[in-house]
Amino acid sequence: MNFCTKKFNIYVATANSPKLNAGFIEQKGAIYSLRGRMNDESLRVSGIDADSIKNTNENKIRYFIFFKIILKILLKRKFIFNSHYAGPYFSNFGHFLIETLTRLDIDQKTTPKIFVYHTMDCDPNFQNVLDYQAKIFSLLNIKRNQIKILRSDNYLLIKSKILKNRVIFPKSMSSSTNLIYDQIVFSNNSQLDLGKRIYISRSLLPMEKQRLVPDTIDKLESLFKEYDFRVINPETLDIHDQISIISKANFIAGPQGSSLHLSVFAKPKTVVVEIGDEFQTVHPNTQQKIICKTRGQNFNFIPYKIENPHFDYLKIRELLEYLTA
Repeated sequence: MNFCTKKFNIYVATANSPKLNAGFIEQKGAIYSLRGRMNDESLRVSGIDADSIKNTNENKIRYFIFFKIILKILLKRKFIFNSHYAGPYFSNFGHFLIETLTRLDIDQKTTPKIFVYHTMDCDPNFQNVLDYQAKIFSLLNIKRNQIKILRSDNYLLIKSKILKNRVIFPKSMSSSTNLIYDQIVFSNNSQLDLGKRIYISRSLLPMEKQRLVPDTIDKLESLFKEYDFRVINPETLDIHDQISIISKANFIAGPQGSSLHLSVFAKPKTVVVEIGDEFQTVHPNTQQKIICKTRGQNFNFIPYKIENPHFDYLKIRELLEYLTA
């Protein structure tokens, strides 16, 4: 299985730490041929016009400027040999699962020494491999020191492959991403099992990230407990345990967002119940629907009435009665 555009080419990787400008993240850093032409496969792809990340890379760098870039690379000896270029690197949990992991080619016959990424974060504190990410990479037989995140230095990539994008965020997701998620579940050593019905809670997060009033959070969790759902707070659990819990569940519920994207590790036919909140009220999260479709799961949505903040608890009961019958 080959997800590469070309084999064993030499590329110039430009890099500048992203900058926040008027609410948008300006991302500048891409892969160029030795003639200064950008390779489109190196860019992060988004299906939203108003996406918060804006590509500011030139399609072709002028000859004199490009010559200076290469000269500086040679003088500083910024070379990376035998690598796979794997696209955007996110610290955000959901984007990491959906966009950072999904380009990987897990064919062990072609595993390179280094995986090269461009950072999508403005904050230097998040431009590194985080602990939970290192643990997930280890399940794919990739060590932390094999990950190279480009921040501000330009590099020459020698004997490198550019891995194809499998996700247009949040518009589409290739079925080939299943190979990666299945491999992570298969390699996971944790066997923690908290039952077949799991509710993913936000109750321990800072108030601005809960996006529901505490009273509403308590009512929701109490209701789901009535139907034998086990309430978990993912941030209190090791990522290996999170993956194990989700992979063993038949029903997963919780407010929309990154934590619910853990369903990428759930089995086909798993029932996923997404709950609206003050951010995504009466329309489901498009990416969550795509995840469930790609993974062969049964997606359901509970809307949140923002004009008079409340849930229709009677309808929630009816849905749970139907789904758990």
